[in-house]
Amino acid sequence: MTSTLQVWNSPHSMRIPELDPNSSSLSKRLKGILLVVTASLFWGTAGIFIFKIVELGGLSAVGLAFWRNLLSSLILLIGILIIDPKLLVVKKEDWPWLIGMGVISIGFFHIFWNIAVLRLGASLATVIQSNATVIVSLLAWILFKEELSLRKIMAIFAAGAGTILSAGMVGQVDIQVDSVGIWVGLGSAITYGSLSLFGKKLSGVYNSLTITF
Repeated sequence: MTSTLQVWNSPHSMRIPELDPNSSSLSKRLKGILLVVTASLFWGTAGIFIFKIVELGGLSAVGLAFWRNLLSSLILLIGILIIDPKLLVVKKEDWPWLIGMGVISIGFFHIFWNIAVLRLGASLATVIQSNATVIVSLLAWILFKEELSLRKIMAIFAAGAGTILSAGMVGQVDIQVDSVGIWVGLGSAITYGSLSLFGKKLSGVYNSLTITF
């Protein structure tokens, strides 16, 4: 018994390594970055599919948005029923937020996005839609009283200038800009930006699968 105690108390005995608290946060950050990059890769192909489906299938922008959302919802529903059906349980007071997200952030966004891609092309529509972060910053400042720092203000002006340059509004004598497409593109940015605002209310309460469905 004494020898056993000496072994465990000796300086050369095996010790359990302490877990670094920063390692878990780093792995979560890397996982988040990987998910964002993967989502961006998938999102980058959206314009190609929109052109092909409309051209070959004869669908309108609204029809394409309808079938896209319907099929996505069915796939998500099947996945949630397999993983955990309890994820479908939602409080009554949160229904307006979820309905608003579904109608505005998903439904109207996909309609605006499809029209913008068809009228402006995938590249320009994507650039304009990227201004969603600007919309989120401004609305969060107005609605949630979040700080609008100098860095955010500079980023907002830079995003606006980049959009104007990408749209070809500077340096051309004969300007031919699809104004309807530009406004629709801005509509896609606004509706997509609302996703973050609705998500801010729901993200701490529900699983991401529940919110997405």
